[in-house]
Order: sequence, then structure tokens, then C-alpha cells
Amino acid sequence: MTTITSDHGEDHGERVHAIGAVLGAGAVLLGLLIGTAYVVSQLVSLLSWTFVSR
Repeated sequence: MTTITSDHGEDHGERVHAIGAVLGAGAVLLGLLIGTAYVVSQLVSLLSWTFVSR
């Protein structure tokens, strides 16, 4: 007869930390993406203002 053992309870803490790390990294990447989009939009606005005022 075969016995099935489960390690489900032992690595629960590690899974929580891994999920937290993934969510944290995703938040940082999303922040960088939003910040980059803001900077690019400001540069485009500045360049359009420069060429229109001539």
C-alpha cells in the first residue's frame, strides 16, 4: 500500500513570503512604469510648448 504524505503545512510561511515578495515587486514595477509615463508626458508637453511658442 502507498502512503501519501503532505508537506502543505510546513511551507505555508515561505509561500506567504514569496507571494508578498511578488506583490511588492509588482508594485515597484508599476510605480516605475507610472513614473516613467509621467516624465515622458511632461517632456512631450515641454517640447510641444517650446515649438508652439516660436
